[in-house]
Amino acid sequence: SPRCYYCNGPILDKVVTALDRTWHPEHFFCAQCGAFFGPEGFHEKDGKAYCRKDYFDMFAPKCGGCARAILENYISALNTLWHPECFVCRECFTPFVNGSFFEHDGQPYCEVHYHERRGSPEYFKNG
Repeated sequence: SPRCYYCNGPILDKVVTALDRTWHPEHFFCAQCGAFFGPEGFHEKDGKAYCRKDYFDMFAPKCGGCARAILENYISALNTLWHPECFVCRECFTPFVNGSFFEHDGQPYCEVHYHERRGSPEYFKNG
């Protein structure tokens, strides 16, 4: 009979076949949190199975704005990745018109707050 990859015991009843191995159903769970996999299944990394949350927390790229995992769409700018909704002026949180932004200390700013951050007095003379 097949043996369980987790406990090495013989599998006499139900069997889970995953990651090219066999498991007792009660021994196939997230390698990080120990939760059993729901309908969404599991994600594999380096031969281990993870629940969706832990997989993305541990291995997905993190957003430069909110530091949470990026799961789908992203913007690549300033040498990092961003959720589209997080790539906004770091001061007023306004999205950038036509995607044009100004960089200061590695963060994106709208034109007004960029000049404010840089303390460019000439910008405000006629304002």
